[in-house]
Amino acid sequence: MKRRPYDATRLLKWYPASWRARYGDEFVSYVDDTLDGTRPTAGFVISIALGAVRERGHASGLLGEHPAPDVQSRAGSLLVLCAWSVFILAGATFSKQSEHFARAMPAGSSSSARVGFEIVAWCGAMGMILVLTGACVALPSFVAFLRSGGWTVARRRVLHALALTVLVLGAIVPLTLWSRHLSTVQRNGGDATYSFAFVAWAIAIALTLVSWDRVFVQCVTRMALSPRVLRTEALLATAVSLLMVVITAGAAFWWADVASNAPWFLQGASFGSSSSPLSPNLIITLALMMVAACAGALGVSRIVRSWRQA
Repeated sequence: MKRRPYDATRLLKWYPASWRARYGDEFVSYVDDTLDGTRPTAGFVISIALGAVRERGHASGLLGEHPAPDVQSRAGSLLVLCAWSVFILAGATFSKQSEHFARAMPAGSSSSARVGFEIVAWCGAMGMILVLTGACVALPSFVAFLRSGGWTVARRRVLHALALTVLVLGAIVPLTLWSRHLSTVQRNGGDATYSFAFVAWAIAIALTLVSWDRVFVQCVTRMALSPRVLRTEALLATAVSLLMVVITAGAAFWWADVASNAPWFLQGASFGSSSSPLSPNLIITLALMMVAACAGALGVSRIVRSWRQA
């Protein structure tokens, strides 16, 4: 049976629309000639994917040295927003791992862990307020975008994000009721079934955040934003980026004090037992926070560069 030739347009869809309109025919011809009727190798697909990421970076204003200032400012603010979405996931994981930590601290220990925890909690709340403020500022432009035909562009992704949101919210009640019948040790890895369900729920949250990020990026890149709105969003994004750095430092501060005074808590072990202060879950959480904070800093650097060029 003769094998059907590979459809090069499947790879072309990875590139931004402006690039496809200009180079699409040449790209398809190049792929067809290179493959010559065979299936693409993993290395070939990866090289195409990296090229698509690079071109999307240029199209969004995140890459390149000479995009217009308003494009850079918009792209920088969007990058901070996406970084904050990742940070929310890391923050929720930290909240779960630090739950009831005060009970595990020995009497007379320092209050440094409490200070670090309060920094994370209050700065996290401030970050959410700033993000919601940015959403309110952009709301009139978003409504205008929808009225001008934007709903037909974003409908599929919005419905997909809403479906995931309903799934995530619907799982909160059964997970909460389940956790109330478990001990601290069982909630922190002692019950394999609960741990699997919680990890699945966390993955669903991550997919939900990614879906909403795709909606935001698709809409904001097409919305007409006035210079005043762009400037306000850039200032809010800069503040959110700074908060991510502070929260990461607070979480590390909390970890250092708990590791020194109550390492058993980090392992879900009994009070006073000998335990390692290194928690794989916390290592992943702090690493995720740092990655998100670095992405936010990159977004701020584009915002600052746009201010210099304006």
